[in-house]
Amino acid sequence: MKPPRPYIVYDVSTGFKADGRFLADLEEKMIGAFKACTDPLETMYALYWQHEGYMFYPHGPLPKDEYGDWPIPLFPNGDYYFFFQRDFEWGVLGDPWRQTMTLYGEKLLDHIEHHPPVIFRKA
Repeated sequence: MKPPRPYIVYDVSTGFKADGRFLADLEEKMIGAFKACTDPLETMYALYWQHEGYMFYPHGPLPKDEYGDWPIPLFPNGDYYFFFQRDFEWGVLGDPWRQTMTLYGEKLLDHIEHHPPVIFRKA
């Protein structure tokens, strides 16, 4: 899959071996990025390969399942997980087999450059 330019592919393989602190940092930093890159009432899409997706408001209560987890997690721990700004101007593409997260779109990349999650390493 080739994302639109500009994009950066991050190696997140350490997240597969790390304790929950690193994944909590990823979630915190990415939610911060989503909030910084969206208007207060703007929705985003969360998509999960061959499963039901959903829309959510990054500035509002975040969706949780019966276990208190996101129905579609940010970290690609077993399948392809995607998060997109409503007009697809920027997004996150999680690939569990390559153990990468690809971020595209200037607005998102600018924010992450200044607030990177601990597990992000340029691939």
